[in-house]
Amino acid sequence: MKQSERNLLSAIKKFDEACFDLILEKEINLKLKRVKYRLTDATIVYIQYNNYNEYSYSIVYSHLDQDLCRFDNYDQHWDVSSRPHHFHPRKIYKARESPMKGNPLDDMEELCLFLHSR
Repeated sequence: MKQSERNLLSAIKKFDEACFDLILEKEINLKLKRVKYRLTDATIVYIQYNNYNEYSYSIVYSHLDQDLCRFDNYDQHWDVSSRPHHFHPRKIYKARESPMKGNPLDDMEELCLFLHSR
């Protein structure tokens, strides 16, 4: 099993435990190394890893333009102190520092805190 698959399975387990009260549905796609959660407030959360040690945690609030936010490390051109880890806030095309580091256990704890604090 590849590291990206191990990361995804660890993230799913931790997210399921920490956000059990928010989860309505879950769809796992091991081929894409992605899980999609539909939450009780209709928010969609995507958690994805790839084989290049990259991750993305996206929160889609609605289908309106830029009505989402994302934690990731896919691109390194954002000038933030946590680079390459960064956060794209809702409805803003800029990036900010991110507490995420690509560690599924720690990151899922942070992600669930973020989701519970909205």
